Amino acid sequence: SSSSSSSSSSSSPIIPQIIIPQPIEALCTDQVVVMEWIEGSKLTQSGGSTVRREDLPLLALGVQFTLKQLLETGVMHADPHAGNLLNVGGGRGLAYLDFGLVSKVPLCVREGTISAVVRLVARDYKGVAALFGDLMLLPRRVMEDPIQLQAFTEALEGVAIKVLAFDDDEDGSTLPSIRFDQALAAVLSLAPAFEFKLPPYFLNNARALATLEGLAKSADPDFNVITEVYAFAVTRILAAPPGSTLSDTLYAVTRDQETGRVSSKKAMRIIKDAARLAGVPASTVVYDALKTHGGRSFARRWAWAWASSVVTSVMRQIMQWTRNQISDFASVIRRMFRKFSMVGMRPEVAT
Repeated sequence: SSSSSSSSSSSSPIIPQIIIPQPIEALCTDQVVVMEWIEGSKLTQSGGSTVRREDLPLLALGVQFTLKQLLETGVMHADPHAGNLLNVGGGRGLAYLDFGLVSKVPLCVREGTISAVVRLVARDYKGVAALFGDLMLLPRRVMEDPIQLQAFTEALEGVAIKVLAFDDDEDGSTLPSIRFDQALAAVLSLAPAFEFKLPPYFLNNARALATLEGLAKSADPDFNVITEVYAFAVTRILAAPPGSTLSDTLYAVTRDQETGRVSSKKAMRIIKDAARLAGVPASTVVYDALKTHGGRSFARRWAWAWASSVVTSVMRQIMQWTRNQISDFASVIRRMFRKFSMVGMRPEVAT
């Protein structure tokens, strides 16, 4: 650290309430990072590891900041323990200290993680398993072997059922509760059987998320990390460019299994989830999505699916009406035929 004034510190362009100390380049070397001194107070209570409940909003900012690094920018502070997080006071926000451990996350991993979370909430375990190649966790020979991939899918589903607690309401919008550290341990238990690879980014990022989750739960036992991740994920997939992994995930979780087209019910559920978790009206989510190329592309496919369903419904009604009319007409003809037949069979009366 340096004793320089904190006035030169800057807010993160990602989240303005996150304060980033500036490096003092003249004192930095390949082995040492020297950054300005930031005044503030630790989030944890003195001598402990419990976050004060009044500091929970600041910790929530930290979780959002870490997720944006992990899933959006791809350059991540990988050591956000309690000693590296400061409440700078005065309503300025949360300071991140010590950038000595920074993790780089490849694009395929960022998109794979977002897609895996969305598919996991949709209980598409086969889809989640298929993403482990993008996540760089399974070797190609396992991903390309149908038998091994099927075995892994079944094992992953078994783990998900154990660690995810779904409590569905009528519209299926309730997210599962989960402890990230327990989920991570359960997934890693599959490593020996399926030749898991654990790249450095994975261990660093997993530790960072587990640390933040533990701090948050110390202040709020009901804190659910998947809510934070899913809120970010659904916003990203709604704006994903066509042909990307994220776009494929959006169509997969909104597809009607019978028609193969976008299901209005499933699409609205995604939008309502995004709105509810962000605390904004659904119209705002739609408007923001329509400002992107990916959002407009999805809207066109959704509109086409809706129009097709309307036309199909109208055609079915017309066909049913036509069948009814033909049936009624045939019934009249039969009655007339019986009537005339009876007249023809009536004996003549002599005059």
